[in-house]
Amino acid sequence: YIPMTHSPVEVAVHRLPQLRAAAHWLFYQPISRYITHDDQQAERLGRWNPRAKVAVIRPYVLGPVAPVNHTAEAKRRLGMPGNLPVLGVVGRVEFRQKAQDWLVKALGSDSFLQDKVVAFVGDGPDHARLTELASASRWAKHIFLLGWHNDMKAFHDALDVLVIPSRMEATPWVMIDALA
Repeated sequence: YIPMTHSPVEVAVHRLPQLRAAAHWLFYQPISRYITHDDQQAERLGRWNPRAKVAVIRPYVLGPVAPVNHTAEAKRRLGMPGNLPVLGVVGRVEFRQKAQDWLVKALGSDSFLQDKVVAFVGDGPDHARLTELASASRWAKHIFLLGWHNDMKAFHDALDVLVIPSRMEATPWVMIDALA
């Protein structure tokens, strides 16, 4: 399963993108079958390996997985004010790809967070740096770093908006989870 087939050259978030692109080409050659989620990714896989067969399986949401319990109580259980809208960010904490640092800086640059909170769920190599940025923000009391969570339903129940600040994504599973 290959969800994102962008070339390292076009993405430009990695060091030595031409070298990485050459390595991608080598690694894609021995694989004869792929699964991806849309026609654009299938076309790109066809460029990486014209001999491979590519199946497109589109992600979808059948309907609510469980009843929504979108209440002030769900927010309070996570330690957030029950009366403020919650913007939620879910995923690996890695600034180069996921851009949580950009989001904290952008939200802290004006009074947007004055009557809202933003909650981050996840862990990763830049978690300590995210903690520093959040603590230094003038809206530090409105930024919640919840770390890793196994019960995402409880988190989704507290959300008003899912925010995906990534520099690039294919079809993010966090979006599909939130829709469900």
